[in-house]
Amino acid sequence: RARSKILLRAGLELVPLDQCNISYAEQPGSIRLLKQGVIDSLLCAIDQKLIADACKGDSGGPLIHELNVEDGMYTIMGVISSGFGCATVTPGLYTRVSSYLDFIEGIVWPDNRV
Repeated sequence: RARSKILLRAGLELVPLDQCNISYAEQPGSIRLLKQGVIDSLLCAIDQKLIADACKGDSGGPLIHELNVEDGMYTIMGVISSGFGCATVTPGLYTRVSSYLDFIEGIVWPDNRV
């Protein structure tokens, strides 16, 4: 696939962790890469049409949820982490931001530590 020089977006659906674990168990080498499987601090997402996906060079980008399109309200759910190929039947892996909120807030607002 060709790389884009402009920022693109893809509409993805979250995949339950149990289904994601099944998908990754079918991939050669996944046991070596994911020794504990797809754990709770990860999210899985896929485009059911297998057209759009995060791909090479996208790591670190956001997985967002549009709360209110008219007002431009979004929440960041994940950070692009890994996957097997691009736009394949295996969902992409994202770091679940909510699992790291205490760490993030401690860095962003260090004076507010309890």
